[in-house]
Amino acid sequence: MLKINEIILNLKQQRFKYLAFLIIIIFAFLKAIKGGDFDVYLDAAQKMMNHQNIYVAPFIKNLQYYYSPFFVFLLIPFSYLPFYIPEFFWLLLCAFFLFRIWELSIVYFDISKFSSQQLMLWGSITFFLILRFILYNFGMIQLTIFLLWASIESLHLLNNKKDVQGAALLALAMNIKLLPLLFLPYLFYRNYVKAGVFTLIIFLFCLIFPGIFLGMEYNLQMHYEWWKVINPSNKEHLLEAGMGTHSLVSLVPVYITDTWEAFGIKRNLVNLNYETVKIIVELCRLTLVALTLYFLRTMPFVKNKSSQKTYWEVSYICLVTPLLFPHQQKYAFMYVFPSVIYLTYYIITEWQLNIKRAKWLLVFYIPVFIEFSPIIGSDIIGRSLYQLFDYFRILSFATLFQIVFLMICVPKNSNNSTLEISES
Repeated sequence: MLKINEIILNLKQQRFKYLAFLIIIIFAFLKAIKGGDFDVYLDAAQKMMNHQNIYVAPFIKNLQYYYSPFFVFLLIPFSYLPFYIPEFFWLLLCAFFLFRIWELSIVYFDISKFSSQQLMLWGSITFFLILRFILYNFGMIQLTIFLLWASIESLHLLNNKKDVQGAALLALAMNIKLLPLLFLPYLFYRNYVKAGVFTLIIFLFCLIFPGIFLGMEYNLQMHYEWWKVINPSNKEHLLEAGMGTHSLVSLVPVYITDTWEAFGIKRNLVNLNYETVKIIVELCRLTLVALTLYFLRTMPFVKNKSSQKTYWEVSYICLVTPLLFPHQQKYAFMYVFPSVIYLTYYIITEWQLNIKRAKWLLVFYIPVFIEFSPIIGSDIIGRSLYQLFDYFRILSFATLFQIVFLMICVPKNSNNSTLEISES
């Protein structure tokens, strides 16, 4: 009888996988036909073939290209195709990266005492909470899921003594977009020194590589133009008052200086001058960087012995990434994924140990739960309320609140797990 039940359960799981795969294919195709930010990347690749400046207008869809020359160089072969074809396959890859992040993440936790229902609950709540950011990434055909996967996968490779492969993957991601850069100092701090050095060497090689085929002078010019666009000292990257962006440079200034007013509501509590605002923003950034030491909790060049604590640290690094970098759109907050995985696991295990505390944690988490979830969508809460949330930077506040919650939920019994993570 038990074997029959297991067979039935396996059949149901297989049917669910096939159905999920079919939905992903249809969804990816519909989004690819519509197009998104990937059009901008492929258009830049066509411009690069003709040795044009990929960082100046005209731009397809009037969208500025912000990523590296190396990324555009990689896309040149695919730019010959109708754009929806590479975009379709890219979205399929993103679906794979998404589930690979989950697969890599759960091995950091002790789930030996989890029932199948608890595992299902953990996964269901986690993916519900990040569904909003998944939809942003798929809808705009973005790179954030890949960047996050590359960071998690590279750490997995390093833990399995594959320094060159892990370093190469992290260097590739860093060269495409600088968001994974925060993992580099983490490698050195946790005594992955050899991997850190390899990452720097491969990163520099990626900078030079397009010049081998396109000419060093043109390659150098494109990197100069890239720096002009992403230079963090640019005034537009120190005070972002418009709608749509979320980070410290878009959150802090609008509350301490007069920018512009919408909905008949003023945001700023005081009206400080630009230089003072700039100093306060940098101090806020430094505070988040310094807070990393709260999560690391050991001297430098000491490797973790606890896999759960490692994931707790990584969760924080990912969580602050979109806050520290300027000009971040909502899709960049896909980086909350690891912290959501960790906190959902923590609450489920806490429910078994101390149900009263677990209930208080849930109540405490409700504001973040609501803001991260797909409940906050223009189709559900209405366009006006959705824009009001944007105007007051509620997503940035929720991410800061998530940091506080992560600080409270310190790993328990972390010495019971080992950092040696086997190949899956």
